[in-house]
Amino acid sequence: MKISMVRWHLFIFAILSVLALALFLDLALSPSAAFSQAQLPIAMTSTSSEVNSFDTILKNVTGDSAAKEVLEKLNSSTEGGVGKTLYACNTTTISNPKTGRYTTIQAAVDAGENGKETVIIIYICPGNYKEDIEINTSKVINFVGEKSLWGLSRVVLQGAGKVPNIVNITNDCPYLDGFCYGRIIFQNVDFKKIGTGTYPTRAIFLDNPSECSSAGACQHDRAVIDIFNGSLEAFEQAIAVRGEVNLNIDAVTFKNANSSSQTSALIATAAGGEGIMKDGSGAVTSCNHNLSPRVIMKNSKIYDNKTLYYSLYLQGATATIDSVKVYDNAANGIAFFFTECAVLKVSNSEFYNNSMGGIFDPNSYDSITISSTKIHDNTGSIFFGGSNVTISDSSVIDNVVPTRSNGALNFFSTDKTFKSTNTCWTGNTPHDVYHQTAGDSTYSCTSSFSCGSSGCY
Repeated sequence: MKISMVRWHLFIFAILSVLALALFLDLALSPSAAFSQAQLPIAMTSTSSEVNSFDTILKNVTGDSAAKEVLEKLNSSTEGGVGKTLYACNTTTISNPKTGRYTTIQAAVDAGENGKETVIIIYICPGNYKEDIEINTSKVINFVGEKSLWGLSRVVLQGAGKVPNIVNITNDCPYLDGFCYGRIIFQNVDFKKIGTGTYPTRAIFLDNPSECSSAGACQHDRAVIDIFNGSLEAFEQAIAVRGEVNLNIDAVTFKNANSSSQTSALIATAAGGEGIMKDGSGAVTSCNHNLSPRVIMKNSKIYDNKTLYYSLYLQGATATIDSVKVYDNAANGIAFFFTECAVLKVSNSEFYNNSMGGIFDPNSYDSITISSTKIHDNTGSIFFGGSNVTISDSSVIDNVVPTRSNGALNFFSTDKTFKSTNTCWTGNTPHDVYHQTAGDSTYSCTSSFSCGSSGCY
């Protein structure tokens, strides 16, 4: 019996020892010696064995015309080689340029920018990085965050707390006959603000205003930012871009923002240069979406953001939202706010349990198309404003609307239309629809209707 008990104790001790060793390796194993061949971003459809095949990168970015243009111009360059692989690890004590290993992300970025290669992959070992990163390039830089052995530790960019932006992206002009911007890719990288200090206020900032320099050279190329499989947490403005920028977001979470500032937004976009033209009174006369940001977000989540003013702010920009969940947010402002020629398309998404001033707030210059989307159990107006809106094959159910708005749809335009097709409107308090001229209306899960200047029919 005593022998059996000893064997049992030894068995338990062996198991605990193995688990402790595994945890130690997960947290302490140097990724510089154990970098896996991580997959490239989803949009590039490469296998793990192709991560260093730069020709594969050039061939597979076909769904994004701006990205394709970036890569084609870079590939046609006579400057040096095509690709280079570098490593950044904050557990490494000495940089070794000969092997491409650096102690900071910024050092790896500088090495990539100063080289002749046009496509750079920077592997980052897991850990917290308290540094601010300046990117000034017209190259393609792919940041690949490595996970620890069992995936318990990821790459987290926290910033140094000294400047507004953790990642600040500027142009590299003149380069390749005025080609100023490249493509910046973040894969398996998290951004998080730590503490209550003033900085950082943003995770990523890029300003491409489509303006001309004093020498007469104009920037009219589109910058591209890709964010795949990451998170952005606790920022006043997680991402801010202006001008000709393509922002592609896939499998990303936005959470825990807590700012009462009226400029706070998870994603803030603004037109640049001549993207929006106005007359002397300030009224919009024309829009050029070729000079404005384009946002594509899919398979992502926006949740648990408190006192935030906007989730998505579009000024003159276009956005396509697909398979996105927006829930458990509380804000003084609007979830999705649009102004001055913004265009929004939402599909296969869900908005629920949000307590906000409104979910969608367009003005008279904007256009919204919503399909196959569920909007339910929110507190606040669902559609507030006067604009061209089409909703189909969706549901607007059990939302509680402030008395001042009267309806889940609060329509007050004299020259725009709202069209609902095959969409269920029911259980909204106090009403489904309020028209500024015709008053309240209640619909059902079988009716379709349109609203114009005189009423809803």
